[in-house]
Amino acid sequence: MAENEILDVGSPRRYRKWRSALCDLDSSPETIAGFLEEEFVLVTRKCLQGTPLYLILQACGNDRDAMQRAVESCKNRDLARYAEQAYRSTGSRDINVLANHIASALTDSLQDRARIYVMNSENLGRERYREVEAATETRLNTCKGKIVRMLVASLRNEKLPRRPVLSQRAQSPCAVAGQSLLVPAHRWTQEATDHA
Repeated sequence: MAENEILDVGSPRRYRKWRSALCDLDSSPETIAGFLEEEFVLVTRKCLQGTPLYLILQACGNDRDAMQRAVESCKNRDLARYAEQAYRSTGSRDINVLANHIASALTDSLQDRARIYVMNSENLGRERYREVEAATETRLNTCKGKIVRMLVASLRNEKLPRRPVLSQRAQSPCAVAGQSLLVPAHRWTQEATDHA
């Protein structure tokens, strides 16, 4: 499968808070896993907004060309392919069965990718790596219900559940000490121009 934007933990546009917390030795494994879960839910929701999975459901059981057209009509084709694979694996058109299958595939794949990313992190010792991995598994298992609810809404062509709010990342004392309290010169210039 091509690089899936939902699962791309190395993307500079996504999972920033998770990667930042991962590098911060003051962050607890639970905090790190919490950011991964929150960002995963938000990224999945955003991808579902442009990917009407009900089109995949309508094509289930039809010929290969109909399914291909349905997949191509979705903005996020990787997510559409997950829906197609769920139907092929389960042989069911039941929305709850498909949503649970897709959610399990997504969370398992994200956990695998996060594990590889964390393993390649240079600042984690073996003990901390195990703690982060255990916390990540727990959080991703508990967030599966949120993912299922969004998938069910998309498969029914209903409005997605409300957008969750990301928690604010607490900065370590070192990070705060390194920030300047002075307003950068370019902002002074811009503010002066705005008020003129």
